Amino acid sequence: MSATDVEEYTLEEAAAVLDLDAVLVRFRLQSGSLQSLRRSDVEAMKPVLEEQARLMIEINDDFDEYHKIVNDGLRIKWMPMGPGFRVRDLDRYEAFLDSSDAEQAEFLKTVDEDEVEFWLELLTARAMYVHPDDKRDGSITEAKVARHPERYDWPSDE
Repeated sequence: MSATDVEEYTLEEAAAVLDLDAVLVRFRLQSGSLQSLRRSDVEAMKPVLEEQARLMIEINDDFDEYHKIVNDGLRIKWMPMGPGFRVRDLDRYEAFLDSSDAEQAEFLKTVDEDEVEFWLELLTARAMYVHPDDKRDGSITEAKVARHPERYDWPSDE
């Protein structure tokens, strides 16, 4: 065993080598997930942590894309979280949002009291939604006219 195997880093040195926050290292030491910070341990962790960071970025990018697809599909600006939210209920959310005002009011009478806020926020997210094609430069396109003919119904000059 060489001297570098038993020589230990301070928390700040280990954090710098691992590119971690010293608070995280301190937490991991206190929780027992890191028993020591020998130089050999720290050096061995670097590639694993770099790979974890790369995977987390990839997962987050994939999640962001999925989230955008879901939001655009439901025509909502954001997906509310909290009591009432379940990924498996996306079809239920779509049916609720596409129902009439009267049907929505009746439905809201049937949900648990702690879930009402979620459903109301879902309605707000739909009201705040702007179709991606409508977010562009503001010019009038054939696609916009086809989607919203009432907005572009100009009176004739006759």
